[in-house]
Amino acid sequence: MGPQWFFYSSHILLEVGRFASRIVRYCSLDDNYSSILREAQRVRGAEDNTCVAFQSEALRRLGRRVPAKDSYGNTSPISLVTRPYSRWLSDNLGPEKVSNYSKLQPGDLCFSSDAPGYPGFPAHTYIFESFYDAKKAYVIDNRASRYIRNLGSGPRTPFAYALRIGSGYTFDLLQYMLTEQSVISYYEASADIRTIPEYVHDDSIRRNTVNDGLPGEQLI
Repeated sequence: MGPQWFFYSSHILLEVGRFASRIVRYCSLDDNYSSILREAQRVRGAEDNTCVAFQSEALRRLGRRVPAKDSYGNTSPISLVTRPYSRWLSDNLGPEKVSNYSKLQPGDLCFSSDAPGYPGFPAHTYIFESFYDAKKAYVIDNRASRYIRNLGSGPRTPFAYALRIGSGYTFDLLQYMLTEQSVISYYEASADIRTIPEYVHDDSIRRNTVNDGLPGEQLI
């Protein structure tokens, strides 16, 4: 079932379905991916360690109003550091927690095991796209719009848990449009309402695809 529209006073409420497929498809489009990455690097003030900034920006564009600058309690900024980001999602969006990576579904927001020396801080967060095999997956993050990452043991920190944002989230479309900087921003955020061709999943046209084996790991 597609998006459902509701009218309340002078505002329009849009009930968004299939959020998981929307975030995967949105981030798979080259222009969208590059735009999100640029904004994440701007917010972070650096090109490295932008996994949370990247993912939170993607969620904002799809109607989840993750605070861009606020801290959560006495912690670090929500959109820059894994622990407050994960906690904010859990407390405010009511996601389902997935602890077994064999149960992952497209669009799940994954968090790795803790960074060495930083208990409670997942080393990385990424979006699950699909399985490569039983222990590896194609994922989306600030490194690339698609690459292979180990879920179990391997060169990168392994999967710890995922948060699954449910469908049926309702937000005020008029208020959303008024808070955006331009009509183009709104169009990008709502592009999922239209049919996005399946060819965007064709590896031959992905300009941001890389293979596994990239050195290093990220704390935030």
